[in-house]
Amino acid sequence: MLKENVLHTLKKILPAGQVFTDRASMIAYEVDAGLDKGLPEGVVFPRTTEEVMRVMRWASAQGIPLIARGAGTGLSGGAVADRGASLLNSRT
Repeated sequence: MLKENVLHTLKKILPAGQVFTDRASMIAYEVDAGLDKGLPEGVVFPRTTEEVMRVMRWASAQGIPLIARGAGTGLSGGAVADRGASLLNSRT
C-alpha cells in the first residue's frame, strides 16, 4: 500500500479530478474482460502529453509501476494492476 504522502505528491502534479485513490472510484479498474483481478493503488487520467510525462517521471522517481489501460476489454489481464501499481488511463 502506498503511503498517503506519496499519493499526495501524485495528486499535486495533475489538475483536480484527474487522480483517484479511493476504493469506490477504483473498484471498476480492478478487472478487465479476463479473470485476473487486482485493485490499483490509484487511477490517473492525464489529458495531455505533458501530463503523461509528469506522471511517468513521478512513477519512475517513486519506483511505482504503471499499467496502461484503455477500455479494459482485454482478456489477458494486461490492464489489471498488481499490488503497488497505479493505472494510467485514457478517457475517450
